[in-house]
Amino acid sequence: MVDGFGVVKTSRIIGPDEVTVMTVRPHPIRIVPVVAGAFLVALCALAIGYVSGPDTGSDLIDTIVGGVVVIAVIRAGLRVLAWWAERIVLTTNRILEVSGWFTRSVRSIPLSRVAQVVFERGVVGRALGYGDVTVSGGGGGVVGELKHLREPERFYRALTVLTTPGPASSRPAVPVRRPDEEDTGPIPQVII
Repeated sequence: MVDGFGVVKTSRIIGPDEVTVMTVRPHPIRIVPVVAGAFLVALCALAIGYVSGPDTGSDLIDTIVGGVVVIAVIRAGLRVLAWWAERIVLTTNRILEVSGWFTRSVRSIPLSRVAQVVFERGVVGRALGYGDVTVSGGGGGVVGELKHLREPERFYRALTVLTTPGPASSRPAVPVRRPDEEDTGPIPQVII
């Protein structure tokens, strides 16, 4: 059921006639605000502890501030665990959004409902390697928004190929990687 550190095995959630085309995770930028917030809370607590040192008789203030720091760190840790467990799985029949650390949640979008796919990537997203893919249905309504995806171009290309109308034999094979994206091998080691 679970593979590795809380990551769900896709073979347990896809049908027997489905093939996993690709699996992507949200970019770490999604957890930066909560981790940065916990860090700022800890810095503020450190400053308050420095100002209200042990000589001032502020044990109650130190206890309250320490409790706030513990809560902020636990909250950030839980968010990181939830991010770690989150996956977007593209199969030959549907898009699956798998999330949840304690309670696993799987949201499914059948590819037959997909009428339009929109790919957006801002300046920061281009620099850091993430983007958003919005999937719209036949009635024009948004079926799903996939925010902060890693490898968004690859996901967009694969989804577009899978949702292109026409017989399957006339569609090109699902692109896994383009030749310009191929790995060139290990980085050479420099011995000094």
